[in-house]
Amino acid sequence: MYYCYYKSPFGKLLLTGNKMLESVHFPLNGKKREPALGLVYSEKLFLQTLSQLESYFKGELTRFDVKFNISGTSFQKKVWQELEKIEYGETISYGEIAKKVGNPKAARAVGMANNKNPIPIIIPCHRVIGKDGSLTGFGGGLEIKQYLLELEKKMNERIEPRITGHENASVEFIPGDGKMFYQFKLRDFSSKGFGIIVKNDSKVLKLLKTGDILDMKYHSEEAASFPVSHKTQIRHISEPDPGTYKGHMLVGLLILE
Repeated sequence: MYYCYYKSPFGKLLLTGNKMLESVHFPLNGKKREPALGLVYSEKLFLQTLSQLESYFKGELTRFDVKFNISGTSFQKKVWQELEKIEYGETISYGEIAKKVGNPKAARAVGMANNKNPIPIIIPCHRVIGKDGSLTGFGGGLEIKQYLLELEKKMNERIEPRITGHENASVEFIPGDGKMFYQFKLRDFSSKGFGIIVKNDSKVLKLLKTGDILDMKYHSEEAASFPVSHKTQIRHISEPDPGTYKGHMLVGLLILE
């Protein structure tokens, strides 16, 4: 087993794992946690995690895609899978998660599963709150939970082009291969923000990944301020809701500057 530390804005996070990330531990009373006996210090195993945490705290990454290996009961794993679906900057109640895992009366059990989440931040248990909007408990403490939620809220409030009402709004960019321009109509995904719809078999999907930052040019025949260029992050690449956009994927966008 290996370990290393990531220096977060609220203290050093302890990362542990063998072949993949297995746990993330918050500081205790402002002091870094010590690893278990026998663990060997090595950053090599955690390079991707360290890089993505750095981008997350800079407001440049909204969804983690690090590989991890975590253990838990079948119920806990169902809860953790639902936590991964909560969009950056959004919150949901314990009761709503209970409904999503098929047990509407299990809000308390959801809270316990939340508390057992071995990789907080990566699996965003901080986005679960009480039904009355209260922060409730959190393994890292309520101050850290509030910090994370405010960080995400701040990043989500960055100015984005107003695309609703502009039927001809579109975005143009060159993906990672640097060989070809692509242009797509912009869509408003409501709670998922704005983005584009791409066919499942489109080559461009293979050239994009969550967290990529590209120079994108926004066009609209109806807005005098267009075209305008912005550094834009791929916020998520996800399946549409059942019954919508069959055969396509949603690519969410987040303007960084």
